[in-house]
Order: sequence, then structure tokens, then C-alpha cells
Amino acid sequence: MFKTYPTFLYDDISTSKTIRLLRIDLSDKDTLNGQLCTIKLEDAPPYLALSYCWGSPKKDDSLWCNGSRIQITTSLSQALRRLADLQDGIPDYNHTEPWFWIDQICINQHNPTERSHQVRMMGEIYAQSYRTLIWLGLPNESCDQAWDLLDLIFCVFRRECPNALFLSDIKLQLYAPTHHATFGLPEPEDLAWAHLRHLLDAPWFRRTWVIQETVLSPKDPLILRNSGVYPWEKLSWAASWLRRTGFCRTDIVSQRFLNIDLLANLRRSVESWKLPALLQAVGPKFDATDPRDKVYGLLGLAAETKSLHAFPPALIPDYRRDVTEVYREVARYLIERYRCLAMFTCTIPGSENNIILDLVWWRPSRPIFSSWVPRWDVLIEKNQTRSLVWLSYRNGGRATEMGFPTHYASVGGLPTAIERCADHRCLRLKGFRVDTIASTSCISSNSAREKFQKQALNIALDSQGGSLDPASADAFIAAISANAWHLAGSNPQQLRRNGYAFLLSHLHNTSGLFGIRKHILHEAAGGDADAFVALAKNFAINRRFFVTKQGRLGLGPKWTKKGDVVSVLFGSGLPYILRPKGNTQFMLLGESYTHSLMNGESIEAWRSGRLKDQYLDLL
Repeated sequence: MFKTYPTFLYDDISTSKTIRLLRIDLSDKDTLNGQLCTIKLEDAPPYLALSYCWGSPKKDDSLWCNGSRIQITTSLSQALRRLADLQDGIPDYNHTEPWFWIDQICINQHNPTERSHQVRMMGEIYAQSYRTLIWLGLPNESCDQAWDLLDLIFCVFRRECPNALFLSDIKLQLYAPTHHATFGLPEPEDLAWAHLRHLLDAPWFRRTWVIQETVLSPKDPLILRNSGVYPWEKLSWAASWLRRTGFCRTDIVSQRFLNIDLLANLRRSVESWKLPALLQAVGPKFDATDPRDKVYGLLGLAAETKSLHAFPPALIPDYRRDVTEVYREVARYLIERYRCLAMFTCTIPGSENNIILDLVWWRPSRPIFSSWVPRWDVLIEKNQTRSLVWLSYRNGGRATEMGFPTHYASVGGLPTAIERCADHRCLRLKGFRVDTIASTSCISSNSAREKFQKQALNIALDSQGGSLDPASADAFIAAISANAWHLAGSNPQQLRRNGYAFLLSHLHNTSGLFGIRKHILHEAAGGDADAFVALAKNFAINRRFFVTKQGRLGLGPKWTKKGDVVSVLFGSGLPYILRPKGNTQFMLLGESYTHSLMNGESIEAWRSGRLKDQYLDLL
């Protein structure tokens, strides 16, 4: 007969400010043994927090604890054995028998009430630890070369920026092939770069939970290497330097360096970020097995949750609620609190309307979200739609803010006007129905962006009777580029010159431009057509160029079609495209750049009585 072993029984800590700590027998590498104790957080001894990736959810390994067995994942088993292999102990931690806090063991994962309560405390748990230890997974023989290259990059950073404290202290540069020789780094084809890319392929660098586990560590986190440890500070400054010197815009380094740099900026920040900025920065880059954790995993960092006893009800973790309810109530709370609609940049129309069936990540089993609810669960890869909203990184370690570029001012800064309605899935907002889509271009894919720009020009010409005048040429230049001069490190005048240089490059094969030939030649002086094309490409992908019934030009989401409504909503810096579902009911398709609606024109018309406001129900 097979021998059975007692399964560990957890006591109940689902209501008190209490945690469990694990003491591991580090002397036995063959069998994992430990002791689990329950203690008030305020009375806890110095303990170490472990940050790791769960990996496969199958729990095929065992930890013997208090005479009973706890089933654990293979990834955690490997991490615990690595801890047992630390010959010299943990730097600066003067305890021969260390205590650990490890989520998989110290939280009863089968009790949703306790799990919710402990997640609410997570920020305090990590902030009160001695430091965080990071386990990336089993190393391979190429890792040593990757760590050596990181050491070299860190040395270059310190040599070039000896007094840097924040990201803004590193000079912003465009990448150039000469960087390698100038800074004494290996050439792009050197295998060391490939080893470094492989190191950063570890799933840890995309896991949502690692963010607060790393950021809140009181002492510099330590990465467990094949032998010894590696300081997080070195990795983080290497990432920031690579970003500021343009390496992260190449294929030489992994895009995971941008994830590391985000963690670094959060860790260096002297202020807590607001949750909208956290969700916008983290959502597209980091993943979670449970999509609710894309929100819950950030609460320990958010400015809104700094008082554990005054958690806003909408932000209290509750694993009994499904993801659609969690996202909906968090979004509603943030809109009501900040009276800003910037988070609509993360929305995707609902699958019940058969709009998103062409998206590669969509599955019929996915839950159905209201169209106005941000899709924080969706990862955004390279060559996907660029947001018209931006994160403003401020100097001196001040918190990053999420909002609209200052020259996107559709409602002149007026706050959101929101009204509760009986259907909890609906969001009722005050705004204007300003215009209607008359025609659209094809969808711009990554491989057809040049064709998209030519087609957009033809649509603009058709809307003007076959030829452009100076005003419509200006409108086209602003619309096709989303007037995003702020991202080009330029100014509005230079963007305009670049746009006219683009028109000049099409002058010989576009008869509709002949009538303003002299105007184009004059305005294109000092312009750079290639720079304009590069900027416009950023905003073309997965968007449609459109013309409205009133002759406005703009960029809208890929789902835009004839008959959709161009609306301006209070609390936004830009117009939105809506699809009518009734007299006052609409589906939100997404944000748009609509020329002649970006500078408060609707508000001026409203105040003069030429435009009426109304409450619009977003379904």
C-alpha cells in the first residue's frame, strides 16, 4: 500500500493583520524541510521576501512543514534549493536561521477570503521585509557572459554619469553604431549581446507581481545567480542607460530592459504613482495568470492605497468577483475620482458586437467587457497601436502622471461630468455628438504603412473636390501625424515644415497638389520628409484615416466605419469614436485625433449656443 502523508492545515488569518513566516532548513539539500509560524506583522522578526515566477501551476514538489506536507511548484522548489545552496549566507543579514515570506506557502491559496486579505496587505509585507531576493529560474552556462556584459554596461554608465540619481540625469541620445567603440562596448554581432537577450527571456521580467516585490524592498534587491548574488542596482542603472542612449530602440538588446527601467523608475521615485499611471505603464508590458492581479498586484504601490485602513471600496481585493466586475468598478472609481478619461486609451470594443474577432489574442471563452472598461489584461507588443495619451515622466523623482499632451485640449480642461444609471455595466457621461464619419481608409498594418499614407492623402484630396488648399493641407499634416510634435523632440513649426516636405515628395505624382505648388515649396523649406514619415508611422498602425460629413480629417481606431459618431466628452483632451446603439446609447470604439476639434472648438460652440450637450450612455 502507498503511504499517505498528512496535508498541512492552515490556521485562519483572513481578518487580522497577521502573516505567516517560513523558516527553511538550509542544511538539507535533498529534502525540503521548514517551519511555518503565524505572527502579527508588527511583531515579525527580520525576514526575507522571495520574488520568483510560479511557472507551471502544477504542484509536483513537496515542502515538509511542521510535520505535514505542502505541495509546491517546481519553480519554487528550485528556488528553495538555491537558497539552501547559499554558502556564504545572505549579505548583511546576520541570522543563521533566516525567516522568509513566500506567497505560495505563506498564504492559503485555497481560501479566497484570506487570499484577498493578504493581497491587501502585500505592500506592507514587502515594505517591512529586510530585503527581496530574486530568483529568475535555473541558470544556463551562458548566463555568466551576460552578467559580465551587464557589469561592463554599468561601469560605462557610472563613468559617463557619475552623479546620476534619476533617469533624467542621463543624457538622452539617439542610438548610433559608433556607440560601441565610443563607450567600449562589444560590437552588435558579439555573442555577449545574444547571451544577455537570452537572460532577459526569463518569464520573471514580465510578471506583474514582481513589480511591487522589487520596488518596495527596503534594501537593494539581490538576484540569485548560479553562484553568489547580483545587485539589482547594477541591472537597473544598466537598463536606464541603455534606454537613454537609444539601445532599446534597436534589436541589439531585449525589450525587457524597458520593463526593468520601469521598475527602476518606480523604485527611485520619491512620490507614489497614482493608479491610472501605474496601470497604463504596467498593463501593456507585464502579464499575470489571473488577470485580476494586473490591478491587485499594483495596489501596494499606488498613491490611493497608502492608508491600509482607508482603502477605497472599489480597490479592496476580492477574488470572489470576476475580472469584468473588478476592472469595471476600478475604472469607474478612477474616473469619478480624477474626472479624467485618459484611461479610455486602453479600451477595446466588446466581442459581443463581433468587432474584435480578427484580433489574434481573442478567444470565445474570454469574458465580455463593457466597451468603456480598460483592457488591462491585454499585452501590447511592438508594432501595435500607439496611444494618444502619454505618461509624463517628471524630474527629481516626482511621480509620473498619466494624461493628455497639453496641446490636446478638446474640452479646454473641463472635468468629466458623470451620472449614475440603473445598469451597472453602463457609464453615463456628458458630452457632444459633433460629427459623423463619412469615409475611411483601409486599416494600416505594420507592413502597409506607406500605402496607408498615400491612401489617406487621396481620401483627403477627394474630400476637397480633388485638390488641397493651404488650410486643408495643414489639416492633413496634423491629422496623419496626430500633430505629435512633442514626441519628435521638436516643435509645431518644424513638424509643419516636415509635413510639407512630405507633400513635396508626392508633388510629381499627385495632381491634386499642383494648385498649391508654390505654397508647398515655400513651406517645405527646412523640412525633413523622412522624419515626418517616421513620426506618422507611429500613429498609423492599426488605425484608419477618416473624413467626416463636415469635412474634418482625422485618425481613428481600426474599427471606425461610415456612420460612426465623432464625440467630445467632458474630461478628455481628444474626441472619441462611438457607434450608435440607440438614441443615447453607444459603444466606445476608441480615441481619435480629429483636426479642428482638438483646441476647445466644441466648448466654444456650446457656450455660444451652437452645440447642445447631452448625457451619452456607453455600453
